[in-house]
Amino acid sequence: MAWHGRNQESFPINFQDVYERAILQRNILSDIEQSDQSAKRVNVIETTKFIILMGVTGSGKTTVGKALAERLGWDFFDGDDFHSIENIQKMSHGIPLTDEDRADWLNALAGLIHRQLENREHGILACSALKQRYRQRLAAAGDAVSFVYLKGNPDIIRNRVKTRQDHYMRVEMVESQFAALEEPAGGLVLNIEQPVNDLVDEIIAYFNLN
Repeated sequence: MAWHGRNQESFPINFQDVYERAILQRNILSDIEQSDQSAKRVNVIETTKFIILMGVTGSGKTTVGKALAERLGWDFFDGDDFHSIENIQKMSHGIPLTDEDRADWLNALAGLIHRQLENREHGILACSALKQRYRQRLAAAGDAVSFVYLKGNPDIIRNRVKTRQDHYMRVEMVESQFAALEEPAGGLVLNIEQPVNDLVDEIIAYFNLN
């Protein structure tokens, strides 16, 4: 029953008690609902996974990432697609990106990861993530985000980049990539000389994604 045009003081005492109990119950239910929604959001983050394949240019992040996504049926994203035109122009001319150049790019990728997890969608991202602070920015969503480091020596990387025809990154950039690289202290590290299918198998086994 709705009450209109009367203040609380005009209620008879018994109705005043009912009114106050109703208000208290509504507040309790509201608190429970908010708590339940928060728990659901946490559960989404805990049960949804997002894997970032990191490493210098030419390490096979996109190739392995696409193969892994196809095997698992997950969404795949290539970090190179999120660079600004200005960043791409710099890299195509052999000019290394600065931390400032990468700031908006990292924010865009972090936003992508957050939306993916909020929507309960697993995802895989190919992204250099060369420095620890870059990885911290990308992993802001918490334990749902994991990194796989695709590791290779400079000679192999140089040869790969030289023969690559469909990418703006020039071979001159390889040295600057290794100079900027801060190797992760833990997590899964894979040798890029292995066949792609073997790398995918190792990732699936490591994260128990069978």
